Formats: sequence, structure tokens, C-alpha cells
Amino acid sequence: MTMSLTERLETAKGLLRKEPQTSAVIAMEILGADVGTEFRVEALLTAARAHLHMGTMVEGERFAREALAMARDSGLRRLEALAHNETGVFRFVNADYDAAAGHYATAEALLLELDDEHALARVLVNTGNVFHRRAEYLRALTYYERSLELIERVGDILLEAKALTNVSALYVNVLNDVESSFAYTRRALVIYEQLGDNVGMAKAYANISTYYREKGEFDTAIAYARKSLALRTHFTETEELFSTYYQLIRNLIAKEDLEAASSALAEAMHHPLYRDADYHYGHDYIDLAHAHLLIEYGQSQEALKFCDRVIALHNDKGDRERFNEALHLRSICLHNVGRHDEAYDALSTVHRKRLSSLQENSEARLLHLRALYDVAQAESDAEIERIRNVELADSLTRLERLHAENTEYLAFMAHELKSPLNTIRAISELLVVDPGLSAEDRRAYSGEIRMLASRMFDLVNGVLDRSKGRLEEESTVIDAGLVWRHVLNSLEIRAREKNIALAVYVAESVIPVRATERMLVSILENLVTNAVKFSPDGTTVSVDVKILDRDANALNPKVLLQVRDQGPGLSTDDMARLFAPFRRLSANPTRGEDSSGLGLHIVRSDVERLGGRIWCESISGEGSTFLVELPLSEMEGMSENGESSTVAA
Repeated sequence: MTMSLTERLETAKGLLRKEPQTSAVIAMEILGADVGTEFRVEALLTAARAHLHMGTMVEGERFAREALAMARDSGLRRLEALAHNETGVFRFVNADYDAAAGHYATAEALLLELDDEHALARVLVNTGNVFHRRAEYLRALTYYERSLELIERVGDILLEAKALTNVSALYVNVLNDVESSFAYTRRALVIYEQLGDNVGMAKAYANISTYYREKGEFDTAIAYARKSLALRTHFTETEELFSTYYQLIRNLIAKEDLEAASSALAEAMHHPLYRDADYHYGHDYIDLAHAHLLIEYGQSQEALKFCDRVIALHNDKGDRERFNEALHLRSICLHNVGRHDEAYDALSTVHRKRLSSLQENSEARLLHLRALYDVAQAESDAEIERIRNVELADSLTRLERLHAENTEYLAFMAHELKSPLNTIRAISELLVVDPGLSAEDRRAYSGEIRMLASRMFDLVNGVLDRSKGRLEEESTVIDAGLVWRHVLNSLEIRAREKNIALAVYVAESVIPVRATERMLVSILENLVTNAVKFSPDGTTVSVDVKILDRDANALNPKVLLQVRDQGPGLSTDDMARLFAPFRRLSANPTRGEDSSGLGLHIVRSDVERLGGRIWCESISGEGSTFLVELPLSEMEGMSENGESSTVAA
């Protein structure tokens, strides 16, 4: 099936970083067809980039400039921006950094106007490269970081890898942060490998070779340099190709393998991009490698001409590091041939320039670290403010919840107190105004008043307990068994009034628990009172207390309190809201006793404050068992004798 021109153009774009020769052929076939202006501009840009990766810079720049003129004349503003970017790339490769920056600035302005973040991210990466070469390192880093922010939004992983590769070079060459550089390179390499991007993998391998050279691991550095060169067999960018050859040769010299270094140099010099091209940027790497090798062979006079050619190339606005390297090699050559004064002058110039570079790089690193600190400080301040706002919001929510609870509780109290007070008032008036009441009636009415007063007293005590539960109380180790036995004695009277038996079993006579007496009283009193309220006459309420895991090897011994009744049990709905405040259950007390809905809520609060837990086991119609588990403490001098008793009705 024949592909359409659109499909063929997309195929060419997809092959740019894998098979640039094939991509260039497809682009040229499209340009030979009768296509519209916009389509032609895109094909020209594809052909330009293919030639960039093939190392044929003159042809590539010609296509880029043709695309720029056509897009500008046709008012295709987005394509005009892309063509400015592409033309800037070729100017950058030729070390015409001012022209490159101008093209990138125009592209950036157009893309900002068009709000094209994807294309803008590419331009920002390239602009960062210009500032990197100009030794304006902080500006370079700023552009790289801006590009990474955009890349994260648009989700272009290939562009992310390119940016990471450039940031890696900046970290190692300028900030002297080899480990961060290596981390960025590894991240980029993972992406390149996922995409099968040969151009990217070749660059990443070259960077990894540099990393291992810095660490003095020359064998590994040589292996990665060769891997990079192997991927550049059919395509390459001139400067990067010969930079990798230079790394390989330097590493072989460091290993004192001059024969292999000479072989690698001969291979580089016979490459078509060196043999068949005019001398320009990139070729100087081979001159530097040649000079290094000649010095090793004792041919310093011959090496001088290679040093001088590199110095002349970079003297005005070229690469500062290569200029310094060539000047340093020149000083060695001059010394070796007996021109000591000139050697001294050359070496002094090198040291002065490198000291200046070191100072600039140190200042750049300090500024970068300060910028990172400022960002971290700003983020910290923002996080503190966020936490403060969250805490304020939480406090406001708690206050609103407490206000709602208090409002609800005031209404509840008004209702609960109003009824018995009205009854007391009515009975009191009857006692005053009716002198004919018999002594027996008066005793009965007095008993009724006493019962109502007792109910109100219990209700007020519940309020006070709830209030005390919000206060900090000093806990000490006390005997829970002793406290609970006193409570059970007083509860016996209340149970006897309903003809209910209290069956009590205390497994330990001494039960040391870290708590307050009020809490222990409240826990047992509320549980037993509820059991009595909801149990029919003539039944039994069981209270069991025993120690769990109290032996020499037990790490967390506990005391277990169980209160079991023979009442109506609890429904599923009742179990779900059992410990919520002010919630009445579906069952009613067997003699119509009041139930405030606070008792179990208070018990759970106290149990949790003591580090324990409470739960209920119940089957509707078969009674309920409430279980409380509290951590056991140690108390010297306490006996551990069991005690069992039954209190009959």
C-alpha cells in the first residue's frame, strides 16, 4: 500500500534520530513533488535536521534558510519560528553564537505570542546552549530549568532527555558536580534507550565516558567512548563525533596504549567529515589529540603547529576550555624544544585564564547554590504557611464542631431537666396546698422527689464528667481492683431495687493501672448502670475482671473488664452509633429510666486516654457484653491473689 505524502513526511521525521540518511532521502522526494507551501516548509525543516545529524552542515543550513524565507513570506508564523530555531542551530554549530542567539530570541517571541509551549521548550534548550558556550552559566541554567518546566507540562520525553543531557554537561564542566551530572545523564539515557534514539544514546555514552575519566576509571571510559562511536557510524554531528574521538585518544594515552591511541587518531582523520571537509569547529579536537600524541612520542616541534591552529580558531570567541588546553600544550612543547621564556609566558597565561575561569565557575556555583537555597527557603516558607493555614482551618473546624455540640447539648439539657423540674414543682405545690394528704402519700411523694433529684444529679454528673474529660489529669499507678470493688458495693443498692443480681469475679486482688480514680469509677459505673437499666427484673449482671498475659515473658500485659447483661441486646444500627454522644438506642430502659446518651461516649474517651480499647459483643434479643482492655502497670509490694464473689439481689 502506497503511503500518502503526509505519512511519508511523518516517517521521515520519525527516522531523524535513527536513520538520518533515509530521512533525508524521503524529505528530498517530497520536495520534488507538487506540494503546498506549508507542507514544503515542513519538508525543508526535516531535510535540514537530517543533514545536521549526518554532519553535512552547509547543505543543512541551506535548507533551514530556505524554509525560513518561505515561511516568513507566506505568513506562516509558527513555521517561521521553527525555521528561526533551526537556522540558529546551524549558526551555533559554527560558533556564531550572536547570530544563533538572535534567531532563538525571534523564535521565542513568536512562540510566546502563539502560546506554543512545546516548540518554545525546544527553543529555550537551544538558548541555554548559547549561554553555556558564552560562559554565562547561570543564565544557561535558568533557560534549561525553564525548558524542563515546560517539558513537564507538555509531556515530551525526548525533549526532556535532550534538556537533561545539556544540564548534565553544565553540571560537570561548570559546577564541578560530577555526580549530579552523571545522574542527569543516566536519566536521559533511559529515555533514549526506550525510544531507540541512536543520536541521544551516542551523546549519553560520550557523557558517561567523561564521567568515568574524571573518576580515573579509564577502561570503563574507553568502553563508553567506543560505544558512542559505534552508534555514529552512519550519522553524526561533526563536533560531537570528534569530541568523542578526542576523549577516546586521551583515555588511551592515560593508559599508555600509544599504539591504540595512534590507531584511533588515524581512524578519525580518515573520517569523511574530516578528510573531505574544510577545517572548522570540531576538527580542532583532532588537532588537540594529535598534539597530545606527538608530545608523547617526543615530537613537540611538530605538535606546535596543531596547538597554534586551535589557538587561532578560538582566540576571539571560541570555546574557552579548548583554547586553554591548546595553550597549555603549547607551553609544554615550547619547554621541550628549549624555548623556556615563551613556555613560561604561555603557562602563565594558561594559569591566569584557568584561575579566572575557576573563579567564575566558583562564583557561578555559589550563585547557583544560593538560588537553590532561596528556592528551598521559599518552598519551606510556603509549606509552613500552608501548614499554619491548615492548622487554623482545623482549629476553626474543631471550634465549630464544639459549638454545634454545645448548642445541641444545651437544648438536650433544657429538655431533660425541664420535665423532672416541672414534676418536682407540681409535687411540691401539692404537698404545700393539700393538708389532707396522708402520711403514706407524703412519703410516696417525697420518694418520688428524691428519685427525680437523683436522676438530675446523675445527669449533671455526666456533664461534669464530659467537661473533665477535656482537661489534663495527673495519672498515677493505682489499684483498679480496689476502686472497682468500692464502686460495685454502691451499685449493689441500685441493682437490688430492680431485683437484679450482680455476679462479680475479680481474678486478681491487686490490679495496678496507670490512671485517675475518676476515670476508673466512671468506666465501671457507666457500664454497670447501663447494664442494670436495660436488664429485666430478676436477671443477672455479670462483672468479670482478669489479667491477660501476666507472666515473665509477656511484653504487654493487660487487664480485661467485662460487663455482661441479659437485656434486649443491640441492633446493627445501634452498634454503629454506640459510642457517639447524645445518641439514643432503639431499646428503652426496662423501668423508663432516663438515658442521656453520654455514658458510653465518656467511657470510650476515658479508655482511649488510658491507652486501652473498648468494644461490644451483642446479639439482638440475647443481651450485650461490653469489654474494656487497659494496659497493666507494675507496682511494688502488691500481691496477686484471686478473689471471687457473688452479690445476690
